[in-house]
Amino acid sequence: LYARIDGGDGRMQAGEYRVPAGTTPVGLLQLLTSGDVIQYQVTFPEGLTAAEALSRLLADPRIDNSGQVNLAELVPGYPNPEGWLFPDTYQFPRGMPVATILTRAHRTMEKVLQEEWVARSAGLPYTSPYEALTMASIIEKETGQPDERPLIAAVFVSRLRLGMRLQTDPTIIYGLGTEFD
Repeated sequence: LYARIDGGDGRMQAGEYRVPAGTTPVGLLQLLTSGDVIQYQVTFPEGLTAAEALSRLLADPRIDNSGQVNLAELVPGYPNPEGWLFPDTYQFPRGMPVATILTRAHRTMEKVLQEEWVARSAGLPYTSPYEALTMASIIEKETGQPDERPLIAAVFVSRLRLGMRLQTDPTIIYGLGTEFD
């Protein structure tokens, strides 16, 4: 009633709010018109596959998983969605659709990848940002130690320049998929 009298009823925003004890009606109206809803988070660590990310989202009861999600449609023009979700922590309000979070992670990866591609070192044997992304994913799976990454990257670049196969466990494991034991 107060919101109608005040004219705030048209500005109220749906969502889940933390209402402190002792909040006055005026304070409650300010809160409901602020849009300052409770934010939850989900983290996609480095090395997480697209299927694992999707499973993580589908298992969270605070996320709306009622719609169909096709990971292949998320990244049209590429053979699969692997590597296209930026590893980060994403904030979301209760009820956000799975596809919205995946799209945010994908757009972030596109933006970061483009920035990194422009700033890349000269003379690398990659012809596209996607090739560089694939190599970064292989290096990440080969070692979790940040100080080892430059050495491993150098070995892989040398092998590529010589036309050698990479011959690294992550590529074999990825190729075997769910059959890897």
